[in-house]
Amino acid sequence: MPTLDPNLYTVAWIAPLEIEVQAAKHVLDKVHTGGFPVGPGDDYLFHAGEIHGHNVVIATFAAGQRYGTSSATSLAMGVKKFFPNLWFGLLVGVAAGLPNLSGSPTRDIRLGDVIIAYSPPGGDRPAIIPYGLGKQKGGGGFELLCNGHSLRQTERIVGSAIGKIKADRREGQVLLEYYRKIPETATKFPDPGQENDILYSSGDSVPVQRKRRPDAERTHVWYGSIGSGDQLLKSSRDTDELRDKYNVIGLEMEAAGVMNEIPVGNIRGVCDYGDERKNKDWQPYAAVMAAAFAKAVLSEITPKCVTQSPDVTMVFTDKDNSCLRDLLVVDPESELRRIEATNGGLLDDSFRWFLGNAEFQKWYRSSQNHLLWIKGDPGKGKTMLMIGIIKELAQQTQSQPSQSIAYFLCQATDPRLSHATSILRSLIYMFIRQQPHLISYLREKYDTDPKLFESGNTFYSLCAIFENMIQSSTHAMTYYLLVDALDECETGLSDLLKLIARTKSIPAAQIKWIVSSRNRDDIEQELDFGDEETKLSLELNANHISHAVAAYITYKVSRLTVLRRNGTLFGQVEEQLLRKSDGTFLWVALVVQEMQKCRRSAAMVELLERNPRGLVPLYDRMLQQIQLFEGADRELCVLVLSIVTLGYRPLHLHELCLIAGLHKQQRGMDNLRDVVGMCGSFLTIRDDYVYVIHQSAKDYLRDVRVAATIFPSEPSTIHHRIFRESLQNLSARLHRNIYCLSLDNPGISVSEIASFRPDPDPLLDLRYSCTYWLDHLSEAISVSADQLNATLDFFRKHLLHWLESLSLIGEIRHGILSLKNLAHQHQLFKEFERFATSYASVIQQAPLQAYSTAVTLCPQASESKKLYWGQRLDFLKHASVMQDSWDPCMQILEGHTDQVMALAFSPDGQTVASASFDRTVRLWDPVTGVERFTFRHPAWVHAVAFSPDGQILASALGDCTVRLCDIPKRVIRRTLQGHSKGVTAVDFSPNGQTLATASEDCTVLIWDLATGVKRYTLQGHTYTVSTVAFSPDGQILASASHNGIIRLWDPATGLLRHNLQSRIYGGTTVAFSPVGQTIASTPDKSCIVRLWNPTTGFECCTLQHRTPIYKVAFSKDGQTVASTAFDRTVRLWDPATGVERCTLQGHTNIVSAVAFSPDGQIVASASYDGTIRLWDPATTIKDRRLQGHEKAVSAISFSRDRQTLASASYDGTIRLWDPATGLEHRAWSAHIDCINAVTFSPDGKTVASASDDATVRLWNPLTGGLHRTLRGHMYGVSAVAFSPDGQTIASAGYDCDVRLWNPATDDPIHGFDHHSLLGHKYRCTAVAFSPDGQIVASGSQDHTVRLWDLTTRIERCTLEGHTDTVTAVAVSLDGQTVASASEDKTVRLWNPATGDEIDRYQLDVVLKTLSFTANGCLNTDRGLLPLNHQPSNSFIDGQEDKLFVREEWVTRNGQRLIWLPPDYRATSVLTFGNSVVLGHDSGRLTFLWFN
Repeated sequence: MPTLDPNLYTVAWIAPLEIEVQAAKHVLDKVHTGGFPVGPGDDYLFHAGEIHGHNVVIATFAAGQRYGTSSATSLAMGVKKFFPNLWFGLLVGVAAGLPNLSGSPTRDIRLGDVIIAYSPPGGDRPAIIPYGLGKQKGGGGFELLCNGHSLRQTERIVGSAIGKIKADRREGQVLLEYYRKIPETATKFPDPGQENDILYSSGDSVPVQRKRRPDAERTHVWYGSIGSGDQLLKSSRDTDELRDKYNVIGLEMEAAGVMNEIPVGNIRGVCDYGDERKNKDWQPYAAVMAAAFAKAVLSEITPKCVTQSPDVTMVFTDKDNSCLRDLLVVDPESELRRIEATNGGLLDDSFRWFLGNAEFQKWYRSSQNHLLWIKGDPGKGKTMLMIGIIKELAQQTQSQPSQSIAYFLCQATDPRLSHATSILRSLIYMFIRQQPHLISYLREKYDTDPKLFESGNTFYSLCAIFENMIQSSTHAMTYYLLVDALDECETGLSDLLKLIARTKSIPAAQIKWIVSSRNRDDIEQELDFGDEETKLSLELNANHISHAVAAYITYKVSRLTVLRRNGTLFGQVEEQLLRKSDGTFLWVALVVQEMQKCRRSAAMVELLERNPRGLVPLYDRMLQQIQLFEGADRELCVLVLSIVTLGYRPLHLHELCLIAGLHKQQRGMDNLRDVVGMCGSFLTIRDDYVYVIHQSAKDYLRDVRVAATIFPSEPSTIHHRIFRESLQNLSARLHRNIYCLSLDNPGISVSEIASFRPDPDPLLDLRYSCTYWLDHLSEAISVSADQLNATLDFFRKHLLHWLESLSLIGEIRHGILSLKNLAHQHQLFKEFERFATSYASVIQQAPLQAYSTAVTLCPQASESKKLYWGQRLDFLKHASVMQDSWDPCMQILEGHTDQVMALAFSPDGQTVASASFDRTVRLWDPVTGVERFTFRHPAWVHAVAFSPDGQILASALGDCTVRLCDIPKRVIRRTLQGHSKGVTAVDFSPNGQTLATASEDCTVLIWDLATGVKRYTLQGHTYTVSTVAFSPDGQILASASHNGIIRLWDPATGLLRHNLQSRIYGGTTVAFSPVGQTIASTPDKSCIVRLWNPTTGFECCTLQHRTPIYKVAFSKDGQTVASTAFDRTVRLWDPATGVERCTLQGHTNIVSAVAFSPDGQIVASASYDGTIRLWDPATTIKDRRLQGHEKAVSAISFSRDRQTLASASYDGTIRLWDPATGLEHRAWSAHIDCINAVTFSPDGKTVASASDDATVRLWNPLTGGLHRTLRGHMYGVSAVAFSPDGQTIASAGYDCDVRLWNPATDDPIHGFDHHSLLGHKYRCTAVAFSPDGQIVASGSQDHTVRLWDLTTRIERCTLEGHTDTVTAVAVSLDGQTVASASEDKTVRLWNPATGDEIDRYQLDVVLKTLSFTANGCLNTDRGLLPLNHQPSNSFIDGQEDKLFVREEWVTRNGQRLIWLPPDYRATSVLTFGNSVVLGHDSGRLTFLWFN
């Protein structure tokens, strides 16, 4: 579908009703096919076309949107925002006509006539009269508030065109001509006939007799004032009264809402008379007659030509719109409309005074004044004042391409509106919508980091984007930024204020901030006011505020229907409100809200007299009223009020009903709405969420003086109640697969599930409870044994259900943090915390993995396995996993593509940073294991360190530089250059003012962080300086070099204090204890950690490793020392005694770094294996013997009868297993070096193994006895295979030979040249026989496959195409196809006759074995691989379940079943039928049996 350009459309045709849209489309001269590009915040879709050369866009209400002025305003604002080059608009539709047969002159308006909102030049009557806005006057009079709600006039060109048609007196002729030309008028827009046009006089049941019009004069056009309001009057008495008093010719429901946004011409077809007898029979005809007149108006106006300018026009791509959708949390324009509507509309008097204020004018006109702060007490009208300013500036910027406006209205009662990140997201969004080219700055970050908007550092990343956007602008550009209620920004206010202070003086463009808040000193200090900047206090402008409040009172009282017919009482109420309000809008709003509930005017007066002056006294009285309720009403009100007050976020009505326990009392939503309404105006309902009405009310309810009233038994009682009700409902409602998804695809992601969310959502009313129930438990002062037992029981039964639900609602992280907190307080919950933490990352991405991966791979003898195995998904029959009980490793963080050299915890413990030779530094969430962000550098990163405030990350690079990364902004703040060789270490001083760096150039440099200037160069080392560390008090700087010398320096002077030259003290690594009383050091390539006193030089104790030590670190309390070594372990020691506490095993390569979290609860280690592991140092390792090898499993093979499984390992052993149970039968030491391959003979009586010791050995599987050893290869043997008859063995060696052996002897088979098949140029890596035994296929590191004829001893062909080592080969049953697998992760099919490649399959894993099956598949070590190319004698069984083990998933028929964590990634795999065996790097095996 073609994309339409919004910039080319100049006329808006607004047609609220569907029939009006149809009429509009039928009068188009040309329909524009295609659609407009839409994005976040675009609430409407449009039709487009052409009329008399005008590009016209037709706009209508969204389906389900209520009719009225508020909806019309929303639609008009949407149109105006979307189409930047609008010239004018036409509001075309149906209306009620108001005939006046008794007036002078008479006005015989009939059904099908057209009425035009028209104010003659120089006339005193407005074209549109907002009849819903007015007040009663003495003597029964009614005065419209035209001054308070003035409407803009119709665009002059439209009025001129209407006037010309009127003057020519040819309206009827024009209408009928256009009507006759409209296609399908008889069927879609039929004339109901004059005989069906019946008029009744007010109060009369007899029709008025009217003369039939001649057909040529069938339709008349009438000009005059049209009334517009939110509701049509359906009483003929009311319409007659309005008609006679204001001389209106018709009534409709949209113009008053549209005119202030788009100056429309209002054209209406008469479809009824606004009385009790109205119906829809005349709507189609009336709509099309109005459309015909509108077309006539357009014919009188010369079209305006708008051309597309590449400089200002840019259509967002799908990727742009996706980015904008992710960016936007809340649409500021929608919120502005909502707040304005909630407050009853914008009154001119509430803000007009401000536009002339000297302080505003100073801000507006001065190029040096970038900030205006409006401050005032609660309820003084700051928000409505800001809305008025916003609308005024927005109208101005529409006609000024060099100006843009962005704004945000904070509200503390709504978490979405009280976060600095939400504010910044909205400001950026609005600027991009107005200046589309700015999206490139957002996309630059978004495209490289799709999780940009999800991390804890989003605000700081957006700061950098925001500042780049502004700095890229020209000096001619002006940006208006308005933020209301800064004091209600509850999260990140300080950061936001710093951003405002920082950006107000950006020289690239004119930045104009207006912010409002209560009178708060901290805000004033953070904003850092300059001499030219302005503050405006509302208290110092009390006279203006009083006038504004008076206008507001007049408006609000005019809406009280009880007073409309009593002008005297109207005035009394108005006067009392003004006297008691103390210039506070909120006080007026709250009192009038209560008055609206009164049915009698006397009750209204009594209520007003009882209400005191001032907000706090008013709140007191509202609370007293609640206390006066009887029995259940009072209890319910207090309960609801207390729950909402203590809630961590606004509650949905369904959530509140559940937590309050009202569902047990059979109370519906209507009843709950009544209860909320009874809460004395403290609460309000918006979009079915319950909010505290205002921040001042929230503060009042939390005040200690008030707490005794709404929390009779202290807040902890309510916390207990919320916890109890939540627990009961979660226990009763949560179950497996709560969204009833297809269980055939348990790997379905959360984002995919969003498309299948059921309606109604079963979690709708459980979301709050699911997220916060544990938080309320922790808030309780004391927790009883019964509550702990109930919680234990819940976790035993429902932990998986809870984790699934948390994932579905996006709250996994919060849930696990709550559970961690509970487990820290009560060790009873440690098992559940460990289970949740271990599998959080996969459950967060795929909720159903709680019943798959988590229950399958949790330790075999753990409590979790016993509790949750019965909840597994049905596809899983049994599992035997390598882990017997929980070990200390909680999570493995993977993402680096090379050795990880260093890591560090942020000071708050919420982030782990890792540095790698892959030239990146990655930031991780230690709670979920999710990667948050990646800093990319131009060279290897050797070391990393956080500044004490956690804002800066220093990276030591191999290119001789140190890069200072701004963590909040996610940018490189500064590059320090001074070393002449690679930088090896960095450390911040405790006060954060100094950075020390060490280098391969044998120097240590000390830097001033504020300026980036080098202070000192510390010289004296003669070898690479590998470590640098400050003492905790910052008074000593220690450096260690590769020659074993440690030097202690004074960082303040750069002078050497001590030179510890004794090699027993020196070392390549050094660390201070937290109090600086002990230094730990390790001599180069030593297995010893020495602890000594830096003052005396005396040794405290030594810690002994088995292999050379790499790094050491102290815990924050100094009670533990961690050391890493070349033996792939982390060891924890007691520094007081030197006793080893535990050994942490799991890394598969050298452990290069270790660090403790600030609270000591986590030990993090980094390794050359590319991973970071997070350990629980409190978890004890049980002394047990696990079945399995001691080193990685290298090969697995089945006996032909499938009764025995053999595994081989790099530890030189072979083990035999029962594949039905996973139990080990027998094990023996088979070789003196790594075993590369193992296979059974066809009769199952022999096991052959190939090893790096250059031999092939044949074994008796029943006894483990050696039959014979086949020697002949010069180097290691990589593969071995039996011929189909078992009479020949083929072996592939590192010496490039394929050798053939007689298994009955230990000699090579004679008759072959040199007893081998020669031809490969590099080591042979794979070998296989054809099914008939006549061909041997071999693969090699030379990337080729060669086929050998055993009869002729000649190489048949060489198959070339792989780009890496060939790992497996196979020949089809008919010999017509050869398959090969390679380390290039492809499987290729070949025609051996021609050497041509037939087909290719790209995988994510390397296959080690291949064989053809009879059903058209390749049987591989990782499962069945369906083939597009079928061998000639194969057949396809499409019903077979095909298991396949990918790199990270076990799949079936392409669906992801079980995720494999890093420790479970297989070094060797075997699949057979419905079973999978995984061999691991640890030497253990995992058996999985599927149904």
